Amino acid sequence: MNTKRVVLGLTLVLALASFWVVGAASAAGPANAIAVQAQDASNGQVYISSVTAAQTGWLLVRRDSTNGPGSVIGFAPVHQGVNTGITVDIRTTDSKGNDDVTPTLWATLVADPNALDPLDTPDSTITQGGAVVTVAFASSKAAAMTGVASATGGTIRASSAAKANKITVSAQDPRLGHDNGLIFVQSVTATQDGWLLIRKDSNGAPGNVIGFAPIHQGVNTDVSVDVQTTNSQDNDIITPMLWATLVADSNALTPFATPSSDVQNEGSSVAVAFSTYPATAPAGAQVAGQLPTTGGISSSSTASQANKVAVRAQNAQNGLVFVDSVTAAQPGWVLINKDNNGAPGNVIGFAPVHQGVNTNVGVAIQTTDFKGNNDITSQLWVTLVPDPNALNSFATPSADVQSEASMATAAFNTNVP
Repeated sequence: MNTKRVVLGLTLVLALASFWVVGAASAAGPANAIAVQAQDASNGQVYISSVTAAQTGWLLVRRDSTNGPGSVIGFAPVHQGVNTGITVDIRTTDSKGNDDVTPTLWATLVADPNALDPLDTPDSTITQGGAVVTVAFASSKAAAMTGVASATGGTIRASSAAKANKITVSAQDPRLGHDNGLIFVQSVTATQDGWLLIRKDSNGAPGNVIGFAPIHQGVNTDVSVDVQTTNSQDNDIITPMLWATLVADSNALTPFATPSSDVQNEGSSVAVAFSTYPATAPAGAQVAGQLPTTGGISSSSTASQANKVAVRAQNAQNGLVFVDSVTAAQPGWVLINKDNNGAPGNVIGFAPVHQGVNTNVGVAIQTTDFKGNNDITSQLWVTLVPDPNALNSFATPSADVQSEASMATAAFNTNVP
């Protein structure tokens, strides 16, 4: 591991804001800032709205320890400048199976010039060093899911509601693959409780609703929506373009609630269109029933038939790749590889997978190399490799593991708007 340098000391200032506590930064200059919302972290992920860093480093998510930052339970690299929409995988239980997610969590920023090196992790010198910015946020589902806390060089700001309504969704076809009849939406940010409605296209505008899911106020990640793919006569009703729309409804989180016709007809606070693909594989597809050549499903021929990867075409420039499903005969790693003349090349991201079926796996990837050049090739590869230690806390795939023969491999296109 590279030698790390100790960063500036930490000065903590605590203040109450709604149901959560906000921590201030040390006087590290106005460039450093963190914005994070109260959220339910029990699903193993924390979403950070933005991090502004005066230099390259790490965003560390920590447990609370007597109203201050405790042990690190998750981390993500950040580059110098503004980083937005960061998803941090966190450890939810300790080695004894006890809950590791305290009612308050801390997001801290530390400097490390080596943070963007491929497969690097923050060592003990970094994690124990002082932070240039520290912000506390509520991690309970029952907490007010409203505030955005930020700290910029010692100045604390808090708003009482989410900043803006927003939907992020990739091109996909709900008729194909392992998850037939499902739409996956990467994130929905809502200023109030409501519904995410999936609609058919009607002459370039949102049409009839074919699926819905409740949304809470704040940031919702990895939202799955069951959709209707055929009508009562079993005719295909998926249009070449679908719409994800967000509407407000204070009763959306009530058990067994559904969006009424009045709610469905209400004006959307945000609407995003996304493309779908033909219901049958195009000519030249290598496997019957395979996703279009812009995505892929690959089953292993040399290992257990249980090994399988399904991934759709998507724009990976935001630093995240979503793999629809991974079926693994044993624990291991999903590796995202650059393309190298039609074959998997250098690894630019990874995520652990357990034995069995893993769905909607999010993988943080490196979008630029150390020279700042774009690292996203027009085609990327998903490869599955075995590693019995993959699920250990803070484990990373070693060089030997990365070079291990893949149990399953699939390519996908990144040329998606």
